[in-house]
Amino acid sequence: MKLLSPLKEALQLKNKVVMAPMTRSRATQDHIPTAIMATYYGQRASAGLIIAEGTAPSPDGVGYARTWNLQCCPNSGLERNYGRRTCQGR
Repeated sequence: MKLLSPLKEALQLKNKVVMAPMTRSRATQDHIPTAIMATYYGQRASAGLIIAEGTAPSPDGVGYARTWNLQCCPNSGLERNYGRRTCQGR
């Protein structure tokens, strides 16, 4: 098995490089994702699969300062921009 050869299992990936989830603490103090977060992962998206940013499921579930909270900004489009910027890096 070669690291840079395609993975053709349950997931179809161009290689076997996986970036583990990281808590970068780059969201605002109100747990809103920022443009730098999308840029960071967008720059790395061509490497392989990214399991991105530590994310709190609710305000009560925040374990680290300045981490993204899924309920922080409903219908704001921020989460779509985050995913779109990452996908553009591929």
